[in-house]
Amino acid sequence: MSIMRDRAGRVNIRVGGNTQETAVLVDSLPDGAMIEKDKADTSNPTQTPTLIFTPEFIYLFSNVSSLVNTKWYLGIPMNDTSALRLGIAEVAEAILGDNLIGFQLGNEPDLYAGHGHRSLSYGPEDYFGEFAVVVQAIANDSNIPIRNNLIAPSPSGTHWSPEMVWDTGFITAYQPQLGALSVEHYPMDNCAEAFPDSGFGPIINPQDVFASYLTHASGIDIVQPYLNTANIAQQVGKPFLMFETNTASCGGFAGLSDSFGAALWALDYGLQMAYTPPTNQSTTKQWTVGPVFYAAVAVAETLGRSNTSQILDIQANGNNMYTPGYAVYDGGNLDRVALFNYMTDPSGANDYTASISVTGGDTPAQVSVKSVPHITALQQWLIMDLIDTFWHRRSPRNSILHGLVRFVTSLPRYRINYLMPLLISVSDTWWPVRVRSVAPYPVVDRRELTVM
Repeated sequence: MSIMRDRAGRVNIRVGGNTQETAVLVDSLPDGAMIEKDKADTSNPTQTPTLIFTPEFIYLFSNVSSLVNTKWYLGIPMNDTSALRLGIAEVAEAILGDNLIGFQLGNEPDLYAGHGHRSLSYGPEDYFGEFAVVVQAIANDSNIPIRNNLIAPSPSGTHWSPEMVWDTGFITAYQPQLGALSVEHYPMDNCAEAFPDSGFGPIINPQDVFASYLTHASGIDIVQPYLNTANIAQQVGKPFLMFETNTASCGGFAGLSDSFGAALWALDYGLQMAYTPPTNQSTTKQWTVGPVFYAAVAVAETLGRSNTSQILDIQANGNNMYTPGYAVYDGGNLDRVALFNYMTDPSGANDYTASISVTGGDTPAQVSVKSVPHITALQQWLIMDLIDTFWHRRSPRNSILHGLVRFVTSLPRYRINYLMPLLISVSDTWWPVRVRSVAPYPVVDRRELTVM
C-alpha cells in the first residue's frame, strides 16, 4: 500500500464481493479469532462461504490507515432485507470515521437470481424496492450518522445493463443517499474450471483467448457499454466507479492472469477508463504479487498526483490496436505521454520508433523517460528494466521500490520494443497521483501532440 500511496497520494481499498452479502458481525469468536468462514451452506454456484468477523477486523483497517493514507469501501449485506444487519455500518462508521468512503449496497444484483439468492423473476424493479428498504432503515438508525455514502447498483453486466436500473428512476429517487454510481465487469470468466458441474459451460483454454488481451481494442470494448453511464454520473455530480474487475472472474486463467501480458493489459485498460490486488495463492505457491498490482502502480505513476489530470487516447500510429498511446494533461498542459507495444516479437521486426513533438507551448528544458519491458521473478524482485531509468528492484525485506529518475535535456527518438509501455514526463518531477473526476480545464486539443 505504501508503494501505491507514494505514487497516488492515497489508496482506496474495497473490502467486499460475494462474501459481503452474507457477512455477519459478532462480538467475538472462539480462541480470539478475528474472522472465520462458515462453509456449511455453500450451495451457490461459486461456493461462497458465510463470512463471520469481529470488530477487530474493522480496527485492523483503521490501523492500516494510521500507517498509510488509506480509505475504505465496505459492504452492507443484502441477502435478507427483511432482517437487515446494519451493525456492520454502525461499527465501521464509529471506528473508521473519515477513513470510511462508503458502503456498497448490492454486489452484482443481476446475478442474485441465477445464484439462487432470489426468485428467477428478480429484476431491476425488485432491486429498486429492496434498496428503499435499506435506505429507510439507515435513516431510522441513529448509530449511522452518515447517510449519503451508498455505492450502487454494481451490476455485473451479465443480465442487467446500468440503463435498466436507471430506467426505474433509481438515480432520481436515491440521489441524496448515493455517494457514487458503480458497475462491475470482467471480460471473461474461468468459472467452468474453478467450479465444475455448476452449469458454467465448457472450460476455456487460456491460450485460446490470450491474444484478445494483447490489444488496445480490449480496453475500448470493455469501457464502451459504460460511456452513457459515465455521462449520466457527470450530469448528477456523482463519481462513477468500476468497482470490481480483473482479467477473468472465478480466480482468473493460469498462464494468462499471472503473466506480464495481464499487467500490460490492465495498464492500458486503466488508462482507457480514465480517458472515458495482490493475488494470494498461499496454498500452492505461497504469497505472490499479481500482475495487476504492477499495472495499478504504473497507472498511478502515469495519472499523477494532482487529482486533476485529463487523459486523452491519442489514437497513435493510425489508431493501431497494438501500439496505443495516451497523453496526460494537467492544468490544461501536456504533462506525460504513455506509449505501448503489444506485439510479442522479440526479433525486433515489430519494434517501432516514436517521434514526439509538442506545439502550442514552451519546449520543456528536460524530460524523464521510463520503460517497462518485462517483469521477472515476481516473488523475488520487481524489475522494471529501463531505457533511462525507472524502479529498479524492491527490497526483499520491505517491498520498497528503489531506483533513480534521470532527466534528459532533449527528447530523443526511442524504439518501443515488443510488449512494452513507455512513460514520458515533460515535467521535472514524477510525483504519483489519483484522479477522481474530470477537472474543469479547457478541452485539450489532440493537435498539440504528435506521435508517429
